[in-house]
Amino acid sequence: MSERDQNIIRWLEECELDSEDERDVPELPNEDCSDVEDVPLDHVIDGECQSDSEIDVEELNEYDDTNDLPVDDASSDDDVPLSRYRNYFGKNRFRWSSQPPVSRSRTLQHNIVQQPPGLKRNFRDVLNSNTTSSDLWHLFFTDDMLEEIVKHTNEKIRRIRPNYQNQTCVQDLDVIELKAFIGMLYYTSIFKENHTHYTCWYSTDGTGREIYRCIMSKNRFKTLLNCLRFDDTSTRDERRSTDKAAPISQLFEMLIQNCKEVCSIGSYACIDEMLVAFRGRCSFKMYMPKKPNKYGLKIMCMTDAKNGYLVDAYIYLGKDSDSQGLPIEYQRVNKPTQAVLRLVASIEGTHRNVTTDNWFTSVELMNILKQKQLTLVGTLKKIKGKYLLNFCLAVIGTLAL
Repeated sequence: MSERDQNIIRWLEECELDSEDERDVPELPNEDCSDVEDVPLDHVIDGECQSDSEIDVEELNEYDDTNDLPVDDASSDDDVPLSRYRNYFGKNRFRWSSQPPVSRSRTLQHNIVQQPPGLKRNFRDVLNSNTTSSDLWHLFFTDDMLEEIVKHTNEKIRRIRPNYQNQTCVQDLDVIELKAFIGMLYYTSIFKENHTHYTCWYSTDGTGREIYRCIMSKNRFKTLLNCLRFDDTSTRDERRSTDKAAPISQLFEMLIQNCKEVCSIGSYACIDEMLVAFRGRCSFKMYMPKKPNKYGLKIMCMTDAKNGYLVDAYIYLGKDSDSQGLPIEYQRVNKPTQAVLRLVASIEGTHRNVTTDNWFTSVELMNILKQKQLTLVGTLKKIKGKYLLNFCLAVIGTLAL
């Protein structure tokens, strides 16, 4: 029996004797290494650690890849299973723990959220036995927003009115008719006809729906669809020089502000991107081939991870839109990190947890969120720096990790 096999058998025997009480496991010379569990012989890798007298973190960091570890110079004590280490070391001396956090009966202080989820105090009186879905809808789409739409839409209608002999379909719009127009759009979504041409909704051959004809005529719907405006067109060119989304940005910001003020999210927030289908003319229209609708407007969103409530969002207008409104010290961080920092501004210091995918997650983001009293959960790309060398594919002898 070779000396290498004898060492392996000795380690396995020590693990069996000490499995009842993990705390009594004798520490290896490296204080970051300890016996954790029994490991089959097939998982033992040659050359993963120096001998007992030569284990040094600095030497581990000298290798950018485990393929470069000197196998021939290692002693017989080098055959140490990776699971015996409580910490792994990546580039730039970054340390990763192999052990999950110890579960505690009491919630840690940095995870305690003081604000309960749900409607905020100023809006709780809205909920009672007489509350309707329309009342809740008006919390987000206020009368001020609707009157702003009516005002600018009527300006457009008055400009085109002289071109019509029949003045019926070009009368001024009011708030009640605007609500009917929006409700009609809701119906098209419910019936999954929102991608069908509007002339098909008014068909009388049995394929159309009578409810559309009851709401408004086909010509009136066409007029409102063409004349609907959300901003003052006389100042649009001036505002568009600094804001590409000037025609809709004011109303969009009002909606997001209402979302922040009305409801408080729970302990877990989620950040991701969404693509609103759109194929019209737009300077910031995006093409994303992996999305169901490949063309549209990209919106960065932060929602409640449990119920999907939208708490903050912004329209992606280009590479500089992620850093808009951020302090100077964050202007040079990565773009995905800037996107997260812009969205979490309303929940800083609340001890909430943020979940992101591998496009946003990075060690840089984790350190910044920690300073803002937020925690982070997400998948991490190994190319984003400080990745763990032991997690990369490396062939050592005849075995691969």
